[in-house]
Amino acid sequence: MIYIGVSICLINDKPDISGVKEGKVAAEFTQPAIVRVANIVTLSWYIRDNCSEDNSILGKYDYSSDVVVKGTGFIINPNGYLVTNAHAVQYSKMNDDDIVNCKDIISDNDRTQVKNSIIEKFAKDIDEDSECVIDDLNDKGAKLYIKVIKKEIKVILQSGDAYCGEIKSYGNPIALGKDVAVLKIEKKNLPTIKLGDSDKVQLQDDVLLWGYPAASDCLFLSEKSKFLPTIIPGAISSVDKKSEQCVAVYTVAAAVAQGGSEGPVIGEDSKVIGLIISGENAGYNRDIYGQNFVIPANTVKEFVDQSGGKNEQGLVDKLYKEGLILYWSGYYKDALVKFERVQRLLPDHPQVKKYIAQCEQNSCKSKILWCEYKTIFIITDVAAAIVIIVLVAIVLKCNKRKCKRECK
Repeated sequence: MIYIGVSICLINDKPDISGVKEGKVAAEFTQPAIVRVANIVTLSWYIRDNCSEDNSILGKYDYSSDVVVKGTGFIINPNGYLVTNAHAVQYSKMNDDDIVNCKDIISDNDRTQVKNSIIEKFAKDIDEDSECVIDDLNDKGAKLYIKVIKKEIKVILQSGDAYCGEIKSYGNPIALGKDVAVLKIEKKNLPTIKLGDSDKVQLQDDVLLWGYPAASDCLFLSEKSKFLPTIIPGAISSVDKKSEQCVAVYTVAAAVAQGGSEGPVIGEDSKVIGLIISGENAGYNRDIYGQNFVIPANTVKEFVDQSGGKNEQGLVDKLYKEGLILYWSGYYKDALVKFERVQRLLPDHPQVKKYIAQCEQNSCKSKILWCEYKTIFIITDVAAAIVIIVLVAIVLKCNKRKCKRECK
């Protein structure tokens, strides 16, 4: 009987992470699905005279450069669907003339610097004074021209691997409540985040904000570190605001710096409750500390539906979360099995190698996950119960015979 009681207790001894902070759980569950998004426009700069495409004074001095907008995104489907802000990829939606003529993209100072650089190289090669060359070229009607050679979207995983992104649905980068885009890359078994129900968000709910603020590109950081996202704690500061388009928006009190928008706002249940927009991208000409707008998750879902994709999680998510729960509960050997399966499915998973190493290091003090032996315990318990019943029956029968003999 003692054995059966002990076995029942062991069967019900399951992983317990009640001692792990909710914020840590939410952060660890969601980090693998955060990615960098780069919208790149390649430009060709050249000088022609007489406005002739064929008459190139400085043909061999043509200059090329890239205009890059960096942002954050988060994966919502293991087959490569991800969400970001529309303003993070708007260059790919603009026509070439608008890009070339937009002073926010190519300033007058940029044009002057490139033109002077081209002429100075030309003057140096012909051993002439650059100012004289400039005057001579101006007399000949020389002008600086710019062409858009290529527009592309790159999605960079935390491993550093980059994939071409295709826009599947696109909102309005200027309209506050519709600044959403859904992209698609060709990659399988990706980690994901679930979209929550933003209608349930309440004032002062604690949230976490993932992103790649400008500090992510600091020179003193290693190349690998530049691909790791930063998490910022915050709290919902308003839930009743609407944009000019009458679309619901929230605000969040958090220290979101320039470059930190486009990322997900994570609730305590590890689900996305919104998409962050920093003050600058919401229409201000500068960041407003602590005043950051959030596009609710239910608005994001509209764009996901339009994209043809679905917000769902895959086997990698299931195994990784099970592994984390086992790891936090001290079942290192069992967690190792989960993490190794994750690595086989997604070798470049950003976190799993770290946990595999830690599980191997702690395997000698791993707890035994008795609930995995439930079937064995049930079989042995049944067998033990049968033995006990048989023994009790034998004892009762013997006692009955003894009583009969004594009565005679």
